[in-house]
Amino acid sequence: MALRLLSTKLGARAIAPRLASRSLSSRVTEITGIGDRATTKSFIIPETISAETLSSQNIYWPCPSTPTTTTSDIPSLTTLMFHFLPAGYPHTTCQSYMPYFQMQFISTLVGSASFVLSTQSLLYAVGLGAGSIPLAGALNWVVKDFIGQAGGVAFASWAGNFKGFDSNPKRWRMLSSVSMDASTLLEILSPKVAPLFPGSFLLIAGVANIGKNISYLSASASRASIHNNLARDSNLADVTAKAGSQSILASMLGTAVGCVISPIVGSEFEYVFMGFLALSAVGQTTNYLSLSKLSLRSLNTQRMDLLVQAYLSTEVVPSREAVALKETFVFKAKEVEWLSVGGSLDAVCGMDSDKLARLREANKFGSEYVLGGDLAKKTVVVGVLEGCEGKGLVRGVLQAHFLKQLIEKNEELQASTIEELVVGSRAILEEREEAFFAMCGEENWKVNDESVALEKKDGVRLRLE
Repeated sequence: MALRLLSTKLGARAIAPRLASRSLSSRVTEITGIGDRATTKSFIIPETISAETLSSQNIYWPCPSTPTTTTSDIPSLTTLMFHFLPAGYPHTTCQSYMPYFQMQFISTLVGSASFVLSTQSLLYAVGLGAGSIPLAGALNWVVKDFIGQAGGVAFASWAGNFKGFDSNPKRWRMLSSVSMDASTLLEILSPKVAPLFPGSFLLIAGVANIGKNISYLSASASRASIHNNLARDSNLADVTAKAGSQSILASMLGTAVGCVISPIVGSEFEYVFMGFLALSAVGQTTNYLSLSKLSLRSLNTQRMDLLVQAYLSTEVVPSREAVALKETFVFKAKEVEWLSVGGSLDAVCGMDSDKLARLREANKFGSEYVLGGDLAKKTVVVGVLEGCEGKGLVRGVLQAHFLKQLIEKNEELQASTIEELVVGSRAILEEREEAFFAMCGEENWKVNDESVALEKKDGVRLRLE
């Protein structure tokens, strides 16, 4: 409960030593809640209270009027919306929360409408159009669900071996949406394909169901990371719960829309197909728009490169929103070819123990990484040491960019070994890292936890003894 003193004259402790009595008519308002959900209750202090009473207790009389509230007695659309938003919105979420969920709501709605059309097509393919579902059709329906669930389990087992859902949730959310529409399209095609290839219904429906389960799992996993980025004030549970209620509402409305469209398009394949294409176009567009507006706090290879490139050119760490505008997530982002984070011992020093010793000395025997490279190829390798955490990785990549700048200028610098330039890059890092990390904190970039994912997929960690 927030307590706000709107108007007071003199406090009891201030006047008790000096006055026996004093007119102290004051109004105090208690404000409960935040924003449009806030309610207020007013109190008054009596006109005359003795100093003895003031110093011994606090006395408040309720105002004669009914407590006022900032919300209307008749629920408005805005009031109803707050039932689907995290408590304290917009103060408890990131700036990109509303644009993201507005587009996601529409995407979920049209996806549910498409589901109605695809289910109708499957029922016709399995035999409902003939008047009743035969026993074989019913068994096929059950088996195709089993196949889909088994495929989902296999996908979950495979996906657990990498950190893609955490480091690149936007791309996985987009792939999830594409997978769902591809599976739905396969189901809609089933009435046309199944008669041409007798017995193919189970194969078609099973593959479609595998695609749907993959979509469910990848959407769920990537959604967890997205919600974590959107949450503030440790309200992840609330953000997740409200996202669930928004999804349910969108699904309900989408199912209603599908039920309206279904009798209009009828059972003609051409009309069902065109209806699906229209819904899919809207769904994919809104899903893309929602993800393009989403700014993430975590750092992966692409976001780190965009961040550092902007910093090197302006000496200012860019905002998450600025990086989000340049981020690629539909297709795989182009890799930074000159940089290898998590390189092997051979890549760092060519298995040369003397060179490794010189590089460690050039890096001031740091406990997080060893920086190496190749002057001729103009490449840089960050050998990550065992125990290096998020901030150490960010520091290593930042120094690698400084080293790359020195390598590009080596025609002027005339350094004969990479170790000489490593020493120079270390000096630049020590001069600028404090300001860099301070700006990262101001822009709410997460540089200190396990969400930092800058190492290559086949990267290794080194233990130097």
